[in-house]
Amino acid sequence: MSEDSNMTIKGKVAETINEYTVMTNLGTKDGVTESQRYGIYKISDPIEDPDSGEDLGQIEYRIARVRPVEIEEKYSIMVTDENTGGLDFSSYFTSVPKSLTKNPSLDNQDVSRGDIVKLMMDLDDEK
Repeated sequence: MSEDSNMTIKGKVAETINEYTVMTNLGTKDGVTESQRYGIYKISDPIEDPDSGEDLGQIEYRIARVRPVEIEEKYSIMVTDENTGGLDFSSYFTSVPKSLTKNPSLDNQDVSRGDIVKLMMDLDDEK
C-alpha cells in the first residue's frame, strides 16, 4: 500500500456479525492490512433537481469507521473504530465503542449486508 497511496480498495459488507463487528468481502487478495481504516457507506435515494426534475445523482455518506482485526484471503473481519464519546462507568471511565447496528436514534444508519466498504486511510502511510 505504501508504494501507491492512491490505491483504491472497495468492497461490501458480507455479514453483520454483531453490534460492533462485520465481515467484508475484502481480504489479503485485495491488499487489506491491519494498519488500514475503512469507512462503511450508504447510498442515498436518487436526488432530483426541484426545478427541472433532472436526476442529479446520489450521495454516498459514511455511517461508520472500522478496522480489520482478522484478515483472510477472501474476507476480513472488521470492528468499529469509533467511540460514542460516552463513558462506561463500570469499566473505570473507558470509552464506549460506537455500535454499528441497532441504534434507535439512527434507524436508517444501521450497517447492513451490501453496504459499501472503502479504504479511508493507512496508518503506515502516516509514519
